[in-house]
Amino acid sequence: MINEFSLNTNSPNQLIAEISDAIVKYYPIGIDNFDPAYSEYPGFVEQTKIVNENMMNYKRSFKPWNDFLKKVRTGTTKKVHNSGFPHEIAFSGELIVQRNSYKSVKHTKKIVFSVSMLAPLFSVFGIDETFIPAYDDTLQRELTYSAINVVTTSPYQEFESGFNYIMQLIQEQFPNHKFVAFQLTQRFVKGLHTPDNHTSKARVHNALFNGLFNFSPDTIFTKGDRFFGLEKGNTKAVLLPPAPTD
Repeated sequence: MINEFSLNTNSPNQLIAEISDAIVKYYPIGIDNFDPAYSEYPGFVEQTKIVNENMMNYKRSFKPWNDFLKKVRTGTTKKVHNSGFPHEIAFSGELIVQRNSYKSVKHTKKIVFSVSMLAPLFSVFGIDETFIPAYDDTLQRELTYSAINVVTTSPYQEFESGFNYIMQLIQEQFPNHKFVAFQLTQRFVKGLHTPDNHTSKARVHNALFNGLFNFSPDTIFTKGDRFFGLEKGNTKAVLLPPAPTD
């Protein structure tokens, strides 16, 4: 079963309305991104201008974000990295909670946070991830394969202090931005196609932030409060049966 986000720009819930507004504004719903009409959609043209500006003037465009990351580093002994790219539609960063190596496997726990360039929205969650290096005979070089084991959706256990710390700093730096709960970011939007996802399964996260979960399964294991950041009655899930297989 698939969780679907129902676009509703007139929703009485301001968060749902803002997410819907941003998606409808910047993406031509129902048009494949290989269709010429996709790149001609006014909102996508505007989005492309934002991305091009970031790519051509990276230092200037990312200076406010890099200054924010410096502020993050002053209040923690943990390593903090910029994880965003100029071609993405969000500023992103990581706070490393824990990192270990076990022979041929690397294990990382980190707080991942993003601030959208398309709407006053942001996300924060914890990721438990493993990396396995393997030599590719065809490419004749070593590659690293990664997998997200579980996502922590709220301040919980080893992610609690880092989660709260990042939440507080983002809310101080971007006081008009709203937090988008992980549960919402993972919902699929019917008819949505994004530049970083050429399938029919683009998530809210793709539309607002980046393609971090492009290679993740439809259902991602989580821990913590799955409804953290959501008010009661904040949103409704539409459960759809899986697509038929040949």
